[in-house]
Amino acid sequence: VWVDALFSNTTWGFNTAVGRSVLKANTTGTLNTAMWVQSLTSNTTGSWNTSYGAQSLLSNTVWGFNTAFWYQSLWSNQTGGLNVAIWKWSLIQSTSTGNTSVWAESLGNSTTGNGNTALGYQAWFANTTGSNNTYVGSGANATTNNLSNATAVGNGAIVNASNKIVIGNALATTVGWYGLWTNYSDRRLKENITYTDRLWLEFIDRLKTASYNYIWTDPI
Repeated sequence: VWVDALFSNTTWGFNTAVGRSVLKANTTGTLNTAMWVQSLTSNTTGSWNTSYGAQSLLSNTVWGFNTAFWYQSLWSNQTGGLNVAIWKWSLIQSTSTGNTSVWAESLGNSTTGNGNTALGYQAWFANTTGSNNTYVGSGANATTNNLSNATAVGNGAIVNASNKIVIGNALATTVGWYGLWTNYSDRRLKENITYTDRLWLEFIDRLKTASYNYIWTDPI
């Protein structure tokens, strides 16, 4: 529906195109849904893509299973698949696979990083090539662009190293929970175990035990 929609389609179907130049280059791609000006306009053989918003998934050609919603989301993607980008400029420069980006400009500079999740305005805006990271909160970010397995949760939370988790920003005064915090100590999760007598009776004798209770205040 509209000028040049599905203009090049040849032998396959089950596509829905609404808007000018939507799915214009598509030849054999199937089961695609594209709405709004130039969405999925470069797609040729990619399938199972959903694109809603002007120029969303504009450059996609041969990959599938992408979902892009709103202006220029997943704009640069050509061969990456299994991505979800919701709201304008989310994952706009990405060409990779398995990323989830929700809200404006989240993962906006990511190019080849895979398996990242970003939720919030400009969440992990610094990333270009890092993979398998999680950033939740407006401005949740990193100090460098190539981290892996890093997590930042909260408004303005900043993480600075791979395999690290940061919760909250410098304005946060407390972090609390009701259950017990557990550090896994299962022997099956460890390697290179070395037994030592450095922590022997002298160390034990210096230990101080204590008991306490929380201060109770009337909530009324």
